Amino acid sequence: MIYTLCGISDIVDGFIARKFDASSELGAKLDSVADLLFYSVMAIRIMPALVMVLTEAIWITIGIIVLLRIVSYTLAAIRYKCFASHHTYLNKLTGTALFALPYFIDEMFAIPYCIIGCTIASIATIEELVMHIVYKEYHSDMRTLFK
Repeated sequence: MIYTLCGISDIVDGFIARKFDASSELGAKLDSVADLLFYSVMAIRIMPALVMVLTEAIWITIGIIVLLRIVSYTLAAIRYKCFASHHTYLNKLTGTALFALPYFIDEMFAIPYCIIGCTIASIATIEELVMHIVYKEYHSDMRTLFK
């Protein structure tokens, strides 16, 4: 129950901030840091259940995605001299898929769900990396590679 409420509040806070024109660069960065912490804690808590269910190919894909994310964040830190993570539509969809993962840890659903999630995460990761390569300035409000 607490997990679900935390996830919903993460989704709603950004929406409310934008709706009431209360969003800020600091708020976007804090949201990104909170997301990274969430993913880290989730990985630690859910990893034991996933180890039993997921295939080696999925784990390799997850490793590649994580590596590309690290490259993307490092490139952004070097280029923009700050932590930079775009809140793109695909990143939001990836976050939603990760948030929903615990509800699908079941031998019947876990592998297809993770394949779909990895596909979305891969595209989102590549999009963000390309954004950091192509754009000379960081704009936290960019929602897609195509502005």
